[in-house]
Parts: sequence; structure tokens; C-alpha cells
Amino acid sequence: MGCHCGTHMDAPAHFLSNGATIDAVSPEVLMGRARISTLRSESELPDFHGAKRVILRMHTLGLNQAQARDIVASGIVLLGVSGMSVAAGDHEAAVHRILLSGGVWILENLNLDAVSDGEYDMVCAPLNLEGLEAAPARVFVRRAGKGIF
Repeated sequence: MGCHCGTHMDAPAHFLSNGATIDAVSPEVLMGRARISTLRSESELPDFHGAKRVILRMHTLGLNQAQARDIVASGIVLLGVSGMSVAAGDHEAAVHRILLSGGVWILENLNLDAVSDGEYDMVCAPLNLEGLEAAPARVFVRRAGKGIF
């Protein structure tokens, strides 16, 4: 099995030659409040003001470079997407580099069929594979305010 199979987390080393590997991700990135929103436009982002973890339901859309720069500027530390990739076709490498060099860890290929948009408590558990650029991950969400996992 490859490290990019199924739901997985990309580390900075995925596109940055001296980037951190998956075993360097902080637990503070992996656990906490997350906002799930639907990406409805190729040119606009949903409102994620104040969120540190954002998960986008993408319906075939991917992010472009301007959207990636907006995400970095907003202070997001984890970006998850329902698509196979965070980026739209021609923007694949550039979007990954913008996000990963800006301190945003990336989750790809999330199954969001059973959840609606809103605020959630999230736990993400990527395999702790030393020195690798990515790892398969389990991601758990529960409506915010429903107690501790």
C-alpha cells in the first residue's frame, strides 16, 4: 500500500525538498474544532473566518493558487478535502507548495457522505511512518459540543 492511498495526510516533504515528514505533525494540528464547508465556486472560498481546521466538500472542484494563498493567510493549520487532491488539475504542484510551505497540513480523499456542513470536533490519526511524505489516516468528527471523544 502506498502512503497516498485512501484518506491520507500530506506532509510538507510531499512537495518541499527540506519539508517536514509525516512523523513531525503536531497533535495540536490533528485534534480540535474543525469547520466542514462546501466549496461551491472555482473562484470563491466558503466562510472559514477564525477556523484553524477546515474540511472542504469539493464535488469535483479543486483549489487554485489564489485560494491556496487565501487559506495560508487565514492561519489555517489543517485543510481537508473530499477530493482525491486539494488542487485543480493544472494547479496541482503549485497549490500543494503554497499550502505546505505556508504551514498547512493537507488531508485528502475524505468521505463526507454522512456529515453536513457545520462545526465539528475532529481527531485525525495518520500512521506514524517515520521519514515519509504522507500517510494513510483515520479521521473522526462529531458535532461540536457533544462532549469528549
